[in-house]
Amino acid sequence: MGTKEYMTMMSDYTKCQYGSMKNQINMINDHGVLSRKTGKAVLNANDHKWQDNILGYGMCSAFCDDNNKLTKMINSAQQNENRFVRPRVKCVCHAQTEEAWRNVYKHFVIEGAPVLTKDSFLECKFGGIIRFCAPPKPGDTDAPQTVGEQVTNNIMEKLDSLQKKREAIKIVLPRKKFVK
Repeated sequence: MGTKEYMTMMSDYTKCQYGSMKNQINMINDHGVLSRKTGKAVLNANDHKWQDNILGYGMCSAFCDDNNKLTKMINSAQQNENRFVRPRVKCVCHAQTEEAWRNVYKHFVIEGAPVLTKDSFLECKFGGIIRFCAPPKPGDTDAPQTVGEQVTNNIMEKLDSLQKKREAIKIVLPRKKFVK
């Protein structure tokens, strides 16, 4: 049997089958075991919690799918005088991973839980399967954005919006010349 490759924090990528982007698994506190290959903390089966470990996978197509039970429930609650109102945030990934990782390496246990390998997977309550994958390449559409890129994009969107509003105000309010 060959040597197992253990998955590590912030170096190995994962992707949900319904997500729009890849991401890495995070840890608030590591388990005290580092990988020789990456020098990063080794992950165990209990590293599956939303926001502590799972940072999201962009936009969730399972949650947006009108055939999804939860979506049907939200849609029926979002009726407004027979006019459908779809919330914008509904499609953002908020992975609900209530159970531990599966297909783990049970012969190596850290803090009471087996370690993760490339074959490990995680199930989301919304139906997605999260698996380890190759890291994104430059130009990939599913590459996660850095915080700096996200901030820059948000600033540029706000600036563009403000410039459009300024132009609209110029059209509506003509300049008056004041005489002293």
